[in-house]
Amino acid sequence: MSKQKGYISWKQLVEGEMWADLLIFETMDDAQNVMKTSSTEDFAKNAFAHEFFSFIDQESAKIHLFSVQKSY
Repeated sequence: MSKQKGYISWKQLVEGEMWADLLIFETMDDAQNVMKTSSTEDFAKNAFAHEFFSFIDQESAKIHLFSVQKSY
C-alpha cells in the first residue's frame, strides 16, 4: 500500500472484536484510484497481502471513503 500514489499512512484500530483500517491519502482521487486499480487478483499474487486478507471476514467488511473537513 505504501507504494500507492498519495499514500500517507495506515493505522489499524480495534474495539473488542471489531477492527478498522484507517488509510490516509493526500487526495480523495488518490484513495479512489487505489480502490479502482486494486483487485483480488493483485492481492492473490502478493503472499503478504494474501495472508493479511485471509484474516478478514469478507461478509462483514465494509469500505467507506471520508473527506477531512477540518484539522486541529
